[in-house]
Amino acid sequence: MISDNPKTETRIGMSLEDYMREANEKPFEMINGKQIYRIPNFALHGWILKEVFRCVDSFAVQNQLGEAFSGMTYAIHEQDNMNWITGSRDPDMAFFERNRIDEYFRDHPDWQSTPMLIVPDLAIEILSPNDTFSLMDEKVSYDLANGVKAVWLIDPNRRKAWVYTPDGDSPVVFGADGILVEETLLPNFKLELAKIWA
Repeated sequence: MISDNPKTETRIGMSLEDYMREANEKPFEMINGKQIYRIPNFALHGWILKEVFRCVDSFAVQNQLGEAFSGMTYAIHEQDNMNWITGSRDPDMAFFERNRIDEYFRDHPDWQSTPMLIVPDLAIEILSPNDTFSLMDEKVSYDLANGVKAVWLIDPNRRKAWVYTPDGDSPVVFGADGILVEETLLPNFKLELAKIWA
């Protein structure tokens, strides 16, 4: 028997207003319709983030390449509806190229009162002991699928780093003395991992 009620797809996400209210009550990321609540980080995480942010931000500002942010939430909205949020991420650090961030600020005069409605060019995550690789893999995949050009995953405990790009079959792995570069976004920049470990 054919049903009179055709199956309707569930709409993923929530209104921007609901998202902002709920995230204010209990911060979360939203990946593939699933809310992932944020948990406090350890001191080592904060130390490494400070060192990485200091390096990237000072280089980007000095060379007028763009803006780096720590703890800046970005949200994904429906293609033709900026008031419906389908996902969100809060990477430890996000870098936006100058032309993209300037255009965003110009075209969105109310940007100060919402999450960033633009994906970063580079997302950086510092692993904490409470992070799992399966969850981080899901976050990295989500970032790359939504237009992030590169993701750096830095593990202070193992003193290793992984660099992911959309066109790479697998991440490039760096040891404790590795040097991370991103020639397209940050020409001539080098993050010497040996200098950031606490």
